[in-house]
Amino acid sequence: MSTENQSRVKVGSHKRTMYLIAALLLSFSAMVGVFWYVGIEANHDKEYIGYTSEQQVLSQQIAKYALEASSGVEGSFSQLTHYRDRFDEILNHQRNGNVATGLPPSGESVEDDLAAMEEAWSGFRESINFVLDGKEGVSVVAEASKVINELMPKLQAYDEEIVDILLDSKASRDVINLATRQLMLSQRIANNVNHALSGVDVELAIERFSEDVEEYGSVLEGMVRGNDTIAMIKNEEVQAKLFETSMLFTIVSDYVEELLDLSDDLLEIQAAAQSISTKSDDLFAAALRLQNGYSLAADLRPVQPEMAYMFGGIGLLVLFLLGMQVYRDQESRRKQAEMENTNNQEAILRLLDEMGNLADGDLTTYATVTEDFTGAIADSVNYTIDALRDMVTTINETSGQVSSAARQTQETAQHLTEASTHQADEIASATTSINEMAVS
Repeated sequence: MSTENQSRVKVGSHKRTMYLIAALLLSFSAMVGVFWYVGIEANHDKEYIGYTSEQQVLSQQIAKYALEASSGVEGSFSQLTHYRDRFDEILNHQRNGNVATGLPPSGESVEDDLAAMEEAWSGFRESINFVLDGKEGVSVVAEASKVINELMPKLQAYDEEIVDILLDSKASRDVINLATRQLMLSQRIANNVNHALSGVDVELAIERFSEDVEEYGSVLEGMVRGNDTIAMIKNEEVQAKLFETSMLFTIVSDYVEELLDLSDDLLEIQAAAQSISTKSDDLFAAALRLQNGYSLAADLRPVQPEMAYMFGGIGLLVLFLLGMQVYRDQESRRKQAEMENTNNQEAILRLLDEMGNLADGDLTTYATVTEDFTGAIADSVNYTIDALRDMVTTINETSGQVSSAARQTQETAQHLTEASTHQADEIASATTSINEMAVS
């Protein structure tokens, strides 16, 4: 494979790896994003549904405490006020959101159910306020009833004593029956007082209560002083008890008068409480529908928890593909390395073969290996061959010049030798001539 092809393959493999890494990051980021979004929305849904569940409980608690408040039960008005304010607070959170918890306003999908809840609460709240506004009157009635209930046992005890005295004194049957009826009336007055605050058949209880009190007072007055229909009882012991009874009944009468004066207000308050009790089921149903609306809205969102698992699955698939790509890249690099090692070994062997001629002194051949680092070695060897060749050429030229100089020196020496011989001959001849001249 050529270097250019290898480069293209590497670039393509690198791009695929980068694309897979990008896809992996995107899929896992999407999964985390979906889980984050779903987690936030789940918390909001939990808060919304928690509010509606609390509203269902409040609808029943308000009905309970409204009835108790109309009956004068201690602490019921404060509880009723607390639950009313809490319901208002919850409804405000549902409509406008809760800044403290980050809860947004309710969505459009529950608008109809929320509007129905607000409408149901509006009428419910008016009745609650009416009951709360009657707190003072109910408190007066409750206090009067409490005092009456405390005094009536004493009044009944006096009546029983009067009956016993009359029986012991063998009074007439009519007088005994009259005293016995007084005992029965005192018991019935106590019962009707409690019945008037019970919230059931209040109007009838008050009517009977009023009639019984009036009859009791009229009979008591006749027994003490006498009148057109009842003769005065002249028994001194009975008169003493009747006096105590009259003093006690005077106190009872004052509280009875207060109770009767407020009876109309009490009836209206108890009617409002009964209305609250009746409407509580409607308010409960409205809260339940709103709760179902919130649950349905969660199911209709475009982003669902299943999408996180889908992105997670895609991420795992991409991770698998990325692993396969890395494995293929490693295999490709391994095979390429093996091929390069094989080629380098073959190139080294060829280089060694070609360098054998150089070892034999043959400077006429070049190394022909071109593969990677062996090619670089071959280039160095070829450069060395060129240098050696230049050096040999220089040596040959120098040797030629030395040989020529030696020949010239030899010729010069021969000329000098011949000249010396000639001069010696001339000198010898001259010496002979001189000797001859000397002899002569």
